[in-house]
Amino acid sequence: MNKEKQKVMELKGIKETNDCFYLTLSYRFSNVSDCLEMIKQRKFILTTPTRSVFDSKSFTLSLSSEVKIVILKSNIFSYKDRTIKNAILEGKKRGFKVPSADVAVMLRAMLTNKDLTALDLRWGLVVMHKRIKDSWGRMTFLHVTTYEHGQYISTLPDIPNKSWSSDGFVFCV
Repeated sequence: MNKEKQKVMELKGIKETNDCFYLTLSYRFSNVSDCLEMIKQRKFILTTPTRSVFDSKSFTLSLSSEVKIVILKSNIFSYKDRTIKNAILEGKKRGFKVPSADVAVMLRAMLTNKDLTALDLRWGLVVMHKRIKDSWGRMTFLHVTTYEHGQYISTLPDIPNKSWSSDGFVFCV
């Protein structure tokens, strides 16, 4: 393990197995406005259709101030098999639970672009919450991703058999 990765894991309390990262997110939003305020304060970048997801009645908040999550590393799948459908099936097989949508914001707040890169998760994390329709009419999942000019939360359309380049799929344990 490289030193940068080890440092991030120690600082953030992240445990790693061959195919997963485990961590605890400690924050609770009172309402969606609190969630949007954090996005604004931290200068996270939302793509156009992503903003509409936060306005949806389907957007859910965690009921607990501590959320234990697991990031299923996508490298357990071949690129061709790195699909939403297979991630959901694998999560169910392992007994993982569906997270609330605000986990994307908590995760983005906890892990900087530098942290994600050190953990080999640079291409992003798909939060496997219940699907939410975006302003383009697509059923989507929130996607925490890095770009050199900002910390993004975007949407990833639910296309069950499409291969994605994301590095992990986020569930609750």
